[in-house]
Amino acid sequence: MSDTTYGTLLDRPRDEALGAFEIRFVPLDFVVHWRRCGLTADYLGAAMAYAFERREAAAAVLSTVINELVENAVKFSDDKRTEARVSVVHDGDVLCVEAVNLTDAKRAGELHAFAREFEHADPEAMFLERVARTTRPGESASGIGLLVLKKDYDATIGIRVRPVEGGRSEVTVQAVLTSEQVEAR
Repeated sequence: MSDTTYGTLLDRPRDEALGAFEIRFVPLDFVVHWRRCGLTADYLGAAMAYAFERREAAAAVLSTVINELVENAVKFSDDKRTEARVSVVHDGDVLCVEAVNLTDAKRAGELHAFAREFEHADPEAMFLERVARTTRPGESASGIGLLVLKKDYDATIGIRVRPVEGGRSEVTVQAVLTSEQVEAR
């Protein structure tokens, strides 16, 4: 299987960025101490918020977006000892948050199914349907966080699944917000 991309992934040169951070982490550390997801998101959000006039609003939005992508990278990494990463890049016009992790074939297949639906569905309707699933035994409701980013923050979401060795896939999830969207809340 070849690379599959859903939505839009930005590929902007970092040498044109006004600000950029990247953190590499071992998902197991975050599983053992789940609060590290929020701490990482709060740190990156607060650090990047200095690029905005409405710093508190920007920090809150950025922390929420970053936290969602970090938590997904942790939850869906198949080998919790294999490094994952999150990056935040601001180039003045847009801010891009991206998480990259490795996953197994089963989870990659589930992500393909979710992403195909996510790409074309009404975010509000899909969100309500996913929330309803949480009350049914054995039903999966993953993806709620990405739906919230799309419906509540109007983030542009891109997902890429790229096969790598051993039947695994590298998953890239990207959320892009304009500078105005970052400060809007």
